[in-house]
Amino acid sequence: MKTVNNQKRNLEDKIMALLKLEHLLSAKEILEKLQGLDQNYNKTSVYRALERLLAKGILCQHHLGEAGLTYELRSDNHEHLQCEVCGKIKAIPHTFSQPASIEGFKISHHHLTYLGICPDCQ
Repeated sequence: MKTVNNQKRNLEDKIMALLKLEHLLSAKEILEKLQGLDQNYNKTSVYRALERLLAKGILCQHHLGEAGLTYELRSDNHEHLQCEVCGKIKAIPHTFSQPASIEGFKISHHHLTYLGICPDCQ
């Protein structure tokens, strides 16, 4: 049982390391990057690890248009710019301070995406 838990934690650590480097990745991209590092993980293991990390509050899940479902580290607070033409997504530093609460809702984190047209597509 200890070995299984260590393997789960090891996969979770590798996923978090990838997201620290790459920022936003889909489950498919995470699997491909792990396999590119000669890591022999299957699709089911990656999806289960992502679900565990989501449940622990370590990851956020985004559906950013054509980019599909992507994951990022929850601790990495920032906003996104998304091109409406090519779909490219870029992280940018905070443009405003997150309030502690809004209309009685205690705010834990936020997702903010600005849509527009990137310089390459203008």
